[in-house]
Amino acid sequence: MSTDVTTEVGGRFGFIAGDRALDFVNTVDWRLDEEKRTDLFQSYGDLVIWAELAGVVGAAEAEEIRQEAVTDPRAADAALGEAVALREAVYETVLGARSRISAINDAYKAAQRCGELRLEKNRWVWRDVCVDLNTIRCRLARQVVPLLTSDTGRIGQCGDAACGWVFLDTSPRHNRHWCSQAMCGERNRARRHYQKARRETGSASHQVS
Repeated sequence: MSTDVTTEVGGRFGFIAGDRALDFVNTVDWRLDEEKRTDLFQSYGDLVIWAELAGVVGAAEAEEIRQEAVTDPRAADAALGEAVALREAVYETVLGARSRISAINDAYKAAQRCGELRLEKNRWVWRDVCVDLNTIRCRLARQVVPLLTSDTGRIGQCGDAACGWVFLDTSPRHNRHWCSQAMCGERNRARRHYQKARRETGSASHQVS
């Protein structure tokens, strides 16, 4: 459930979902375990680090946003809270809930006001009118809608009891079980092996006695 890229507080980001909006959802480690649950966005700076790694913003944009966050930390905290609220609404919605769709609609409408069509090299392109503390959330909101209007039946959740990460299941038989075979898959395989060994040891001890 992690990569080698650390956040400002030592957490680790993973990009295994096959969709940027779902990778955004996966910025909570051990989501289904109340004791271990860790939000990887402990600061606005963490959000910027993730967004740059995910390709939501470029390096120059990330630096511009960081400078604004330093200048106005209170506004940065508010922007982080709004981004997290969008993330949680997306998580619940992709798993079938309908109660949070209004939050996604509101974020998408706000995102549309953040940009405009511009003609560049004889081609119309969508560009943000400015880069600010809300740019990351706006760009992510615009990516959530195509995800939700596609075949959401392809969205799966890791089979680990504590993980909670989600992904696009593009496997030929649509039977992907783990967020990552190398992480949750191997950990659960090792757990099953350990439990089997304990049962066999206990059974052998009982027979001897």
